[in-house]
Amino acid sequence: MEVFQHNLTLLTFLSHYLLQRRLQKELMSLMKEPPPGVTVDAEGAGQNLTQWIIHMEGAQGTLYEGEQFQLQFKFSAKYPFDSPEVTFIGPNIPVHPHVYSNGHICLSILTEDWSPALSVQSVCLSIVSMLSSCKEKMTQAMNDETMDMSWLQYVFKMASIRVKSEAVCLPYGIKYVGINSCDSCLKFFCEVLDSLRMDCIYMTLQEEIHRA
Repeated sequence: MEVFQHNLTLLTFLSHYLLQRRLQKELMSLMKEPPPGVTVDAEGAGQNLTQWIIHMEGAQGTLYEGEQFQLQFKFSAKYPFDSPEVTFIGPNIPVHPHVYSNGHICLSILTEDWSPALSVQSVCLSIVSMLSSCKEKMTQAMNDETMDMSWLQYVFKMASIRVKSEAVCLPYGIKYVGINSCDSCLKFFCEVLDSLRMDCIYMTLQEEIHRA
């Protein structure tokens, strides 16, 4: 038993060391070669390597030109095998079809397309590209024509919902808000949909979850 505890402690220490080393390396790289319009709060990141604040400026010639945004990166103990949690924070949340009003970002590189080979720089570049390619400032709530079952199916797909008896496996929700029950699942999606003021889908979602 003592040997097991010793090995577990050693493994925990090694994992923490490797995480810190990886984050320090990425921080230095981002400071030396930041993507255009991107700067990192190096002092804050240096004090807490598992939570960074990154400032982003809208690129010239885009809908967001001159706008200032803030991104918060949170790194779990499983980074880089798990993607960082990235959200827009502060008073200016970009109005964009893939950005929720609470700052959460719908971007595949942060979910199913994440790879340990990617980095903070990769994520920043993807977000800059996402904003720069936007043709119209709007959210899903503004686009009434998309408020149908196809969008609901998209929500289910992106969240990877699997309902089995009373248990709910929701990887996206578990990672960000600790969802582990059907009630928690319903609450999470109600909050998201409430923020988008999508009452019709809200009611449909309630029925679908309770029916399962």
